[in-house]
Amino acid sequence: CQVAFLNAISEDIPVSDELFCNCTATVDPAVAATFDCRPTETSEFSILGRYRACSGIAATSVSIYLPPRADFKLSSQISCVSSIKVTVASSGEGATLNGQEQTR
Repeated sequence: CQVAFLNAISEDIPVSDELFCNCTATVDPAVAATFDCRPTETSEFSILGRYRACSGIAATSVSIYLPPRADFKLSSQISCVSSIKVTVASSGEGATLNGQEQTR
């Protein structure tokens, strides 16, 4: 697994879902939670997201709080490996969440 992961990172090619799931099957969830990043520049999902998909652990909701007058712009599409509830809230006025034409 280590060689396959190192090759994937150096070549910017993700490992297959089957190999990823087999290799991460024994990883402690608390350790996996520290890897909420994408393994390569072209990876669609984070390491944590793929781990959750393999183990059947999915986030059921996420909340985003924007302070007053915040202008939050998405730089790319947000992809989820499962259905989740997203709540966006702000106090005060003038906060914006700008999908920059990246939403579906």
